Amino acid sequence: MRGSLRVISILMLTVWLGSIFCISFIVAPTIFDFFTRPEVYDSFAKESEIKFQTPRTLAGSLVGAMLRDVNWIGLIVSPLLIVLECVIHRRDKPASKLPIAALGVLMLLCYGNALGLTPLIESARSQISGPVEALDVADPLRRQFGRLHALSIFLFLSQLFLGLAIVWLWSREKARREQPAN
Repeated sequence: MRGSLRVISILMLTVWLGSIFCISFIVAPTIFDFFTRPEVYDSFAKESEIKFQTPRTLAGSLVGAMLRDVNWIGLIVSPLLIVLECVIHRRDKPASKLPIAALGVLMLLCYGNALGLTPLIESARSQISGPVEALDVADPLRRQFGRLHALSIFLFLSQLFLGLAIVWLWSREKARREQPAN
């Protein structure tokens, strides 16, 4: 049973981490590159009932919607991972509880980003009447949006790297169990 639960844990965590990785390093750069081409944006703007002020605004809206979905994955998966880890380690010595603590930190990062920071970013964005990049670099709203955006990126990358560290801890745990006793 322990092995089956571990497989489920690994699958859940890799789906979550994979979605963060794909959106951060593949989808977002591609969307920003694609929609900032004038011919693409002009064509899209003509056919769409939704009017965006700039290509970056459109790209940001699309990526933001995807990141909200990733947040939901984390909000659901992170507590489930903690429960599974507690079941897997219910009879183990306290030294093997490190993955549970790491998953707790991972969950806090996710919940902080999804429930704390994302609403602040959306609120800051709604206070800006035009494109963010049209504001003066010294404008307080632009600076606030920039700080919140940078913090959100930091939290997503922290989730990604901590999640990878958890996978590494799990692999070390398996290696220790498979070592022959001396």
